[in-house]
Amino acid sequence: MSNGADGGTYCNAGAAEPLVSVIVPVYNVARTLDRCVNSILHQTYQHLEIILIDDGSTDGSSRLCDALDARDSRIKVIHQRNQGLSAARNVGVDHAHGVFVCFVDSDDWLMPEYVGSMVDAAVRYQADMVICGYSNVSMSGNTSQSLPYGGVCNGREYLNHADIINSVYTVAWNRLYRIDLCRTVRFPDNLLYEDRYTFFRFFHEANIVVGLGKSLYCYDNNPDGITHAINDVRKLDLAQVYLTEIRFYLDHGYDSILRGYANTLTELFLKLIGTVYRQRKEESREAYPQRVNWLLAELDDLLPRIRPYISSCIAAYCALLCRHVKVYMAFAGLRYRWRGHMDPLFRLLHRAKAWVAKHIVRPLRNMSH
Repeated sequence: MSNGADGGTYCNAGAAEPLVSVIVPVYNVARTLDRCVNSILHQTYQHLEIILIDDGSTDGSSRLCDALDARDSRIKVIHQRNQGLSAARNVGVDHAHGVFVCFVDSDDWLMPEYVGSMVDAAVRYQADMVICGYSNVSMSGNTSQSLPYGGVCNGREYLNHADIINSVYTVAWNRLYRIDLCRTVRFPDNLLYEDRYTFFRFFHEANIVVGLGKSLYCYDNNPDGITHAINDVRKLDLAQVYLTEIRFYLDHGYDSILRGYANTLTELFLKLIGTVYRQRKEESREAYPQRVNWLLAELDDLLPRIRPYISSCIAAYCALLCRHVKVYMAFAGLRYRWRGHMDPLFRLLHRAKAWVAKHIVRPLRNMSH
């Protein structure tokens, strides 16, 4: 039996409807905020607390939040200086009174049965987290759907079932959380890709997770969104997030994830190495040296532990590179002049193969001894 923040329970079939706190971070979204909030107000499930966190907006969103507050007594507005999405969500959780919490991005919207379907599943299965599918809506109006694994199980088991490359599992906004879970797992301050940083922690901490085979959340695939405009400095955030995720799986014994994740893990690990070493050239920039040195130390520490999962994949990548002439020609800069360069190309190919064996495969093999 779990207790909500307001002292009520959500497990008794005859109990009153549990209060759900819907947290909406707001930053310069005057164009879409009304659509988002209206979709929440028109839910079939009406026992809601709607918390709008105005994160220092400068485009009129602040005034729109106040106007919405005056429209419906369930809406509460919190104005704060700009601190980022993670801080806004954490502030929303701190001010929430609901038994359950859900996050809605202010440029997205909900299907009318979103909250009701999620609460029904949470009550029926005594769940700590319920996850649904979402519709990815492009600027042209095209829609594609992503649906989660439709099972009911322990959070750790669910994480092992999940295809964690699929974004339906790695976002924060297509699910309903028991509020205690959100007070245990906090979003990281001053770090992009905060959903990727926390999703595995939510699953790990949840006793029961339910997956609904319904698409109930509508995601506005906005090309002007924050993840579409990441500068070079913030690319290090992604490196930090992936290294943290990999370390978490290693430390908590998620061997099946690491093995099933091996091909993607290898690709990500090689990208991390490339990203960190490229950024190393920029160490004169403010805030680079400390972060780059931390990332390099993490890479050095994790490489021996991750080697059993990625060494065979690295060998496969090398073999693919050596066999796939077109791919290698792109690396060699010969894709437009290939006809007259076959002999030099193959000589270069063999030299590349020897370099990979010397600098990647052999050191990895030595680490295992």
